[in-house]
Amino acid sequence: MFLLICAVGAACAYAVGSTPLSRLISTSISQLVPRAGVRTSALARVLANIAKGFVAVTVFCIIVGHEYAQFGALFAYIGHLYPLCPRCNGGNGIGLLLGAMVALDPIVGLIALLAWLFTYYVYRYATLSALAAAVMTPIISSLLGLGVEVYVLYPIAVMIFVRLRVSLRLLLEGNEPMVVWRFENA
Repeated sequence: MFLLICAVGAACAYAVGSTPLSRLISTSISQLVPRAGVRTSALARVLANIAKGFVAVTVFCIIVGHEYAQFGALFAYIGHLYPLCPRCNGGNGIGLLLGAMVALDPIVGLIALLAWLFTYYVYRYATLSALAAAVMTPIISSLLGLGVEVYVLYPIAVMIFVRLRVSLRLLLEGNEPMVVWRFENA
């Protein structure tokens, strides 16, 4: 019976992870507010992915229990990378990881989010900030003594590195584009 409950929880987390919520929201924003711009759309996508990770882990916790919640993050991340809809490829999944971490442990999630923001605003490379948050999340979890909940975070961090391998190579070669903020007049 417990395996059936776990399978239902895994299917729900996978379904939440595979939902192209960020694409739907950014498309809706660009249609509703034509002058919204790229930054607004990018922010909406990140927030949608954070919400998706949070909801996936929360649903998994409700179905299976908190002691197995980290598996909800793993199944949601796999759903994000390999969605049900074949043309809806997910991004690198760092937003989903941050949302899942907020659901698992809000303090670790906040620290990982701050690591991402700090790296993003200091160095202006989206790839570098995603990799920093992917590395910092399991390390912070280990240092704060989350114990059992940490071992699922390492494969997610490895999958983020694999997902960003082309961008990482561009970053190491010095060809990765920096994020430049341009403020348009309304």
